[in-house]
Amino acid sequence: MLHGNPNWNRNPDWPRELAEELGNIAIQFANYEFVFSHLVAFAERLDKPTLYREVLTLPPSEKLKRLRSFVAGKSDEISRLYSSLCDRFEVVLTDRNRYLHAYWYKAAPGSNEFVFVDIHGKKDKLSKETHQCTIRDVALVGMVCAIQIHNLNMLRGTPEMDGFFEYLSLPDALPITNTSPRKIPHDHRKKAEERGK
Repeated sequence: MLHGNPNWNRNPDWPRELAEELGNIAIQFANYEFVFSHLVAFAERLDKPTLYREVLTLPPSEKLKRLRSFVAGKSDEISRLYSSLCDRFEVVLTDRNRYLHAYWYKAAPGSNEFVFVDIHGKKDKLSKETHQCTIRDVALVGMVCAIQIHNLNMLRGTPEMDGFFEYLSLPDALPITNTSPRKIPHDHRKKAEERGK
């Protein structure tokens, strides 16, 4: 019986390391996107409530379009800097989407390589590509997200951007008002297992 096996829901083609690195991409990109959202709102001189309401809720591609629209046709130094940051964000966004939205397969038994099917495009213009990679390739995308956040420190040398790091506010930890332990959600699998016996 499947549920009697503790590994019944594990896919042998998905080693823990691959799942961890895909999860790392999701987490690192979320951090990068949060900082990029602040960059968009800072460029547009939005107050914090508008940032939270209008910018943070947008998909990453819309944030990118918004900053590109802001600098369109401008050739001053700060606009070139924003354009460069948009280019970097777009590369990472493309890599993130390629890996997180893919269908994954083991290349061959015992191999450390994987085949993934990348479906991209919009509506009636979808295209499908098959790629091969290793867990290290996937790990590099997560690292690049972290590197790009770090590289935003180059903005500190630009007088027009001095206020950005004051504007960028990482969410504060909320105080815990209820210190009593939380109820663990009911595990419906146990009930199903009991019925199956």
